[in-house]
Amino acid sequence: MENAIKHGTSAVERPGRVRVSAVLNGGGLRVEVVDNGPGFRTGASDGHGLRNVSERLAGYYGGYARLGWENLDEGARVWIELPATREARCGS
Repeated sequence: MENAIKHGTSAVERPGRVRVSAVLNGGGLRVEVVDNGPGFRTGASDGHGLRNVSERLAGYYGGYARLGWENLDEGARVWIELPATREARCGS
């Protein structure tokens, strides 16, 4: 959310929009943030923010979580997918 506002909507002259959604899907949870900013520049994955989130997810969930991002026609989308329960995370 913070980056969607700081690097996304604050960089446009039109009204800024940030949408947050969360969906339970089977044994997983997907949280998604979409903004109408300029999108990611080349090398976005080299930034500290996405790298820190990715490392935290790996440390806490191992291979059971995913972080993704993409540019849209207008703006950007970032999502996190993780197990909805502790049992799913631990493989029990």
